[in-house]
Amino acid sequence: MPFDQLLGSVAAGEVDLVCATMGITEERARSVAFSDPYFETEIAVVLRTGFGVGPTLAERLAGRPVHAGRGTTSEAAVRKSLPNAIAVLETKGEGSSSDMLLSGEVDALVMDGPAAAAVVANGGGAFVLAPNPLASEKYGIVLARDRSDGLVKQLNAALRELRENGQLAELDFRFELDAQN
Repeated sequence: MPFDQLLGSVAAGEVDLVCATMGITEERARSVAFSDPYFETEIAVVLRTGFGVGPTLAERLAGRPVHAGRGTTSEAAVRKSLPNAIAVLETKGEGSSSDMLLSGEVDALVMDGPAAAAVVANGGGAFVLAPNPLASEKYGIVLARDRSDGLVKQLNAALRELRENGQLAELDFRFELDAQN
């Protein structure tokens, strides 16, 4: 299911829950319920190595195409922190967003920290992270508001147990390494 359809599908009762790197925001919380955060990250910017034409990131990217996923908190970060950039919300053809950056089709990628680190790690030196992230982010499990009371409590208890016994940190470490390889 396309990412930008997930929240509407939960709110409409078409799916029971979503666990898909969904950032917890006040706007989203008005239409769906969230568990406690299970992961904390940043919204990072990936640039081609050597890219630079201004003293600040916002100035360097003014009037330039910047890719972010449609309906994501990365899109919201572009609109808020890089208001003069040209938001590109689709990946063309069968290529990846990193292909678009490498070819010069876009001048930056905005994405969550682990995905950005993977792009840089797998880019053969072609990419770098911008020095400062655009925002911090916390991911939560999403449920429909009208069916969530008992289940959110159960999910939060399970997350608390996973956090306390170290399994959540272990999963974060394992899957971050998997994303970079």
